[in-house]
Amino acid sequence: MNEEAGKTEWSYEDTLNYECAREAISHMVSIYSSIIHTEEKKPHPDKKILALLHTGISHLSDEVRNLRMDNRAEVARVRSQYCKIIHEYESREEEIEAESQAVSS
Repeated sequence: MNEEAGKTEWSYEDTLNYECAREAISHMVSIYSSIIHTEEKKPHPDKKILALLHTGISHLSDEVRNLRMDNRAEVARVRSQYCKIIHEYESREEEIEAESQAVSS
């Protein structure tokens, strides 16, 4: 970040990290939405789980709205925290898909 005469400039890396953090939050919203959809299809959806997920989406919306490119520590926290969750979720989804295909064969 370069500040001169009231102008703020960000590096390519700052911009990339910020955009990746925003994308991680969006991906988390997609994961929560998918879980909500699955839960709502059940004959007896768990209202507590649904409430927690909706609260989580609200929190994520606030987080993306308040995320600032010049707050490198927060951008790094968001990327680290959510990318780990996303990776674990996707790994589990791949395992479930593989198990499902094995049972179908």
